[in-house]
Amino acid sequence: MTKREFHHLVTSLQSGNDKPWGDLYLKHRQYCVDFLKKKFNCANNDAQDIYMDAMIKFRNEVLRDKVSNANIKGYITKIAQNECLKRLNKQKRTTTNDVFDVDKVENYLAQQNVQDDAYDPLIQQEAAQAFTTQQKRKINALVWAKQQLNPRCQQLLTATIVEGIKLSKLLLRFKFSNLNVAKTTKSRCKKKLESLVAQYLNNYT
Repeated sequence: MTKREFHHLVTSLQSGNDKPWGDLYLKHRQYCVDFLKKKFNCANNDAQDIYMDAMIKFRNEVLRDKVSNANIKGYITKIAQNECLKRLNKQKRTTTNDVFDVDKVENYLAQQNVQDDAYDPLIQQEAAQAFTTQQKRKINALVWAKQQLNPRCQQLLTATIVEGIKLSKLLLRFKFSNLNVAKTTKSRCKKKLESLVAQYLNNYT
């Protein structure tokens, strides 16, 4: 993009005219979408969404005078790549946390220990179908990982995750000296749990 073309883009956006931005969007869309699909194995729809997010961010940065006219395609591609990485990192962070849908998890686990023959089979079937095979594997990983923790960590995570007790109320129950100690202890226990869950999933894939 020449300096003149870039100046036209900036002044157009500043005046509320998005046509040059729209033309730029169409010009680089296929390249960026193909790049994301090839480099990150994105589905086509996901790549299209990420590219749109990147172009919106690019537009905002142009308006804030954070963009020069040098290598616009490379600049837009870099934004799209960063947006894609953010999504992937978010997915990784939720890999462990998505098993903490407390009601569903407790219901499923309860069915695994039912000894009463009179227990409603329809409820059993519903509970069994509430999770995919992959989700059940994650739950089994969570159960195994929790059993590996020391009793205090088990109790602390049960109190915070299952019972939903706030840190401030843990001071009395667990006799922490202050809030920072409670927060640090909880963080260490959760990180240990997540590490054990990952270990289980890696070993039993």
